[in-house]
Amino acid sequence: MEKRTWSALFVGGLALSVSSLVLSQERKPDAVPKKADVQQNRTTLTETTKRVESRSTDFRRSSLMIGANVNLRGGTRYGKIHEFVISDQGCVDYVIVAHEDRFIPVPWSVTTFDPGQRVVLVDIEQDRIRTIPTFVEYTEFTAPAFIGRVNTFFNVDVRVRDSDRSRPRDPQRDDRPNDRPRTKTQDDPAPTRPTPDADRNPGTEKTPSTEKNSDAPKSTEKKLETEKKVEVEKKVETEKKPSEKKSEE
Repeated sequence: MEKRTWSALFVGGLALSVSSLVLSQERKPDAVPKKADVQQNRTTLTETTKRVESRSTDFRRSSLMIGANVNLRGGTRYGKIHEFVISDQGCVDYVIVAHEDRFIPVPWSVTTFDPGQRVVLVDIEQDRIRTIPTFVEYTEFTAPAFIGRVNTFFNVDVRVRDSDRSRPRDPQRDDRPNDRPRTKTQDDPAPTRPTPDADRNPGTEKTPSTEKNSDAPKSTEKKLETEKKVEVEKKVETEKKPSEKKSEE
């Protein structure tokens, strides 16, 4: 009885060992991320963070610049930023500087902003600034002649922008009004053709009954001449016969 019990226990233990071994072989290990992938993800995240930080530091709020001091070459304080002039395309064209009781338009391209000192620098001497164009009313500033004087003073080449264009014009293109072939449409006028006898003077029109047809073949003309000649000969012979009879009598 005891032998049978021990045999049964031995067989059961052996079966459990085999089943646990099979289960351990069938179970797949969890995928472990590679070190290279982890490093690449960290690098990408770092680069993205740097890009966002670098872009955010380039922004300048207009509220920080309006009221800022304007210094000339050498650090001489001249005035304060009053406002900005923005074009139809959304670009800052001019900085309006308030000086005493007048306003001075300064092209944005010739200024430099120091955010740490909150100062706008204009690289121009104080003696020369005395001849700069100024205005009191904005109707003076919007005059094209005044804008031209300002740009000439600061030696700035500002081209007039075309607000109707969706893209800049290619300077290498040379489109001229009549250099492209046109296709004929229904609206195009019909070509004029010369009418017969257009070069004749009034009252000298051709009449078919009085003028000889120049297009008739030469053979027909020759035939007509021959027939006329034969008729004349017959007529002469007819007139000649009575005279001969009278002479014989």
